[in-house]
Amino acid sequence: MSYHITWEPRGALKTLTGFVTGREFRDSIDDLCMDERFAGIDWLICDLTGVTAHSIDRQDVIDVVAMSHGSKQINPRLRVHIVATDPDLINLLQLANDPDLNNPYRSSAYATLESARQDRKSTRLNSSHIPLS
Repeated sequence: MSYHITWEPRGALKTLTGFVTGREFRDSIDDLCMDERFAGIDWLICDLTGVTAHSIDRQDVIDVVAMSHGSKQINPRLRVHIVATDPDLINLLQLANDPDLNNPYRSSAYATLESARQDRKSTRLNSSHIPLS
């Protein structure tokens, strides 16, 4: 797996490609949150359309939610936008919005990067939005 974080004026775009393990997925989030720029962003777009296969499982998603409780102290206003087309990956990531997990960051999924970028500028959901709940 490879991932790249592009820092933009009010947010970050994290792009993951290739085969992604659960550990790599968690590490990419940890690296993002540990960067000093994390405190100043309003949105994160996580582009998973380049992921060819993965071993991310339920426990990895639960671990990411647990990590989010700490990062919420650094950045309480972050909005998370997931770009994915793989139905299995989308279904897995829906777990992050399970009310029982009390995730401080709600996430939404989009089929294209363009639709995620449009929605991050708006408080309304657009027609290409796929709720993760």
